[in-house]
Amino acid sequence: MKPFAVFEDRRSLDVSDLAIEEYDFVKILIDSFEPGLIKARLAEILWLNPDHKRVDYALAAIEGYQVVLLNGDSWWGGGKECWDRAISLARGLGKSGRVILVQLTDLLFDALALEFKSLSELFPHLADSVLEHRLVHSQAADLPEKLETAGRGYERDGQLIRARHCFELGAQAYSMAKDRLASARMVVAEAQTWITEARLREGGSVAQPLIAMNHLAKALQIFRKVPQAFRDQLGITQVYEQLRSQIAEAGSLTVQTMYTISTGPIDITNLATMALEETTGKSALTALRALTTKLPFASWQEARTRALRTLQVGLISALTEFTLVDQNGRVIAKAPGMSMSTLPTPSDEERIWAQMVQGHELTRNVAVEGWIFPVLQVIQREHCFREQDLINLAKVSALVPPERALMVGKGLYWGMVGEFAMAAHFLIPQLENIVRHHMKEAGMNTSNTDRNDIVNENGLSTLLDVEGVEDVFGPNLLFELKALFCSPFGPNLRNEFAHGLMNDGDFYSPSVVYAWWFILKWVAMPYWRALELHEESGNVDTTAAPNPDEPGMAT
Repeated sequence: MKPFAVFEDRRSLDVSDLAIEEYDFVKILIDSFEPGLIKARLAEILWLNPDHKRVDYALAAIEGYQVVLLNGDSWWGGGKECWDRAISLARGLGKSGRVILVQLTDLLFDALALEFKSLSELFPHLADSVLEHRLVHSQAADLPEKLETAGRGYERDGQLIRARHCFELGAQAYSMAKDRLASARMVVAEAQTWITEARLREGGSVAQPLIAMNHLAKALQIFRKVPQAFRDQLGITQVYEQLRSQIAEAGSLTVQTMYTISTGPIDITNLATMALEETTGKSALTALRALTTKLPFASWQEARTRALRTLQVGLISALTEFTLVDQNGRVIAKAPGMSMSTLPTPSDEERIWAQMVQGHELTRNVAVEGWIFPVLQVIQREHCFREQDLINLAKVSALVPPERALMVGKGLYWGMVGEFAMAAHFLIPQLENIVRHHMKEAGMNTSNTDRNDIVNENGLSTLLDVEGVEDVFGPNLLFELKALFCSPFGPNLRNEFAHGLMNDGDFYSPSVVYAWWFILKWVAMPYWRALELHEESGNVDTTAAPNPDEPGMAT
């Protein structure tokens, strides 16, 4: 048992906070309850206290947790966590808990067999728990084949999300059974579901090339998990070049759709009011959607236009050298003054760039104070996103490289609950990896070799200056990546963070808050486009789109 909420300087109630009198009260109170969740929680509190630790309390907790039925409604309403606790307690009892663990395992496998017959949506989730706890049972040997069969069945019915889940679990189950070829076969099947889903988005009057590109990229990522030894046998040797070509084609057809919001330079009342209207009293998914879609990414062209206008108005300052100092008085950046040339010279471009980055501060502050904070306050007051919700979001985004969804999802979650220091520690390093990953995917060099022939990976600032990187990320994203994370004329978050130059307050600055929102928006973009198609198109297989009612999504 852990505190419900933990912050930098405080946390919610922990079992260790209880006084002796309170434990004694719980001991008296517990016998007045019939077996159920309340009694289970009270019994576990007593079991976790060394001074009150009795096997009877662990047994009472296990009995109470078993009251939760093994059906969909109960499982997604907290049942999974209850059964996880029961299994953990039984294992914690050692020899005394072996019989109970066998009973719990039997119940789970009986439910698994029942759900398999009807191919219900609960089946893969029960299988996931069985694999997570590595439960031993006579039917365990059949689980990999059942997962494969279920996955094929879901796939035939067009339920691609459930099929993908089964194939992912099947690869894990076959791997645990030491069948590497079958495990690789399941990886291929998982990748094929992304390709199938991409094809549904490519043509017709509701073509969505952005979604297709996301799904094809995810397929390519997953195909790379297949061991080299099995690629020819499974027929995927030529798949990489084909997918790259298809991704490039989908990318060329993609047109970004953004909302444009205009506000005065100081008064953000209208924006804040709009934030409240878009989110108050709405569902969690609607609020999250508003948070990440109603404000567009900053436009580099608009930033340049504003910078030129500022330099023209402030002619005297524009003609002098621009020097930037940090809070300690150190000179951290310089830009030459503008020339009197009609057309901007290379040195003029340096000055214009410095002004563009400086002007981005106003964009950040207006967005944070007028939109992000008001929306977050509504979300935190009316909803409760789980960490797993944000991890799931990261998992289905082609932006997030393989094996990084957990870290990215955790970072997104901490920002959602207002702990931006934790969010920065997770997300800033992962952002650099995201950039490096997609540059490598595009065939670009991301490293250098020194005089001793030692290969070193380039840092984010160097990566974003590589020729052709704009073709990978687009001019707007590239501008914000540099303005936020790399330029000394801006917050320079990557370098400030990497060198330990950020103080406590810096981690809660508008720049860090905006950086968290920027990454959340980037990660979530493919999901919202898929959900939009799911909502608006009645003649397309909607099971292929993320379902807001599917387990794991915020409610």
